[in-house]
Amino acid sequence: MTRHLNGLRHCHSYHQRHSYRPRHSQRGSSVIAFPVIALVLTLLLLFVVQLGYALSLKSKLDRVAYALATVVTSEQLEVPLAGAHDEITAAMTSDLQRVAQRYFATNESAGLQVSLLLEQIKFDERGDVQLYREKHAGLACQAQQALPQLSMLSPEGGASGANLGEKADLFQVSVCLSAIPMLMSDIFPGLKGLGQNYFTSSAVMIGRQYAP
Repeated sequence: MTRHLNGLRHCHSYHQRHSYRPRHSQRGSSVIAFPVIALVLTLLLLFVVQLGYALSLKSKLDRVAYALATVVTSEQLEVPLAGAHDEITAAMTSDLQRVAQRYFATNESAGLQVSLLLEQIKFDERGDVQLYREKHAGLACQAQQALPQLSMLSPEGGASGANLGEKADLFQVSVCLSAIPMLMSDIFPGLKGLGQNYFTSSAVMIGRQYAP
């Protein structure tokens, strides 16, 4: 009887010693897993913030390019932007670049560099490209498509006795951003792709001048 009781006590003691090990192991795993999960969530949050910032800049860039293209093709301006023969000038391009720079001169966009490319095509009476001009302001800025590749966008005039069969001037304004802080680009290589090609916006519009 005594031997049987001692055996039961030994089994009970063994069970107690080994029953606490899984709980202790679970607590250790939780202590290790929590910082890892917190780090992953923090990185994910920062990634979403950076991506939202990039999308916001791109949206602003599209609006600026369209607004400046509208200015270039306006009929009535207090200050004439075109030079001799209604051609774009370097001074005009610099003025537009300063306007775009002021638009992005906010606290959240401090340090951004804005460059601009202004292009113009004039057509002859046969509808062929007679003149192509491009003017740069700021750092190098390339359009997503060069304006000569888009010459077919210029419509032919349909007013008999005025511009029948003639093609209107074509303008393109391209605005580029550089020196954009992407804090997470080293951790998420995909953000490095949001470079100059992404932060470039071009707007094409027809002018009011027609080939003579």
